[in-house]
Amino acid sequence: MDIARWRHRISRLRQERGLLEQSCENPGRLLPASFIYRYRRAGEKAFKSIKGQEGEKEGRKVYGYITYLKEGVTRHKYIRKKEMEKVSVLCARYQKWWKRLARIREINEEILRI
Repeated sequence: MDIARWRHRISRLRQERGLLEQSCENPGRLLPASFIYRYRRAGEKAFKSIKGQEGEKEGRKVYGYITYLKEGVTRHKYIRKKEMEKVSVLCARYQKWWKRLARIREINEEILRI
């Protein structure tokens, strides 16, 4: 690669990094956890995870949980139905913020490789 291409590539990466840094500066309220839906049929003792909220059908009851790490141990916490939407938004916001930070790290590594 010649110097002009390197400069152009670094310039584009710095622009992308700048936009990501601005979006990460004030992310709002975050909840550092993952939101999952779990269900249990009547009579079953174990819960099963599902993707998306399928609702109550065939005797299933859907419950919302967050999973988080506390002192090196993964914990699960039940979320009440009236709080599910609010908590899922906070968890999704945290995941987006974390992905932006990861992209910033990738950009920094790529600039160093050039």
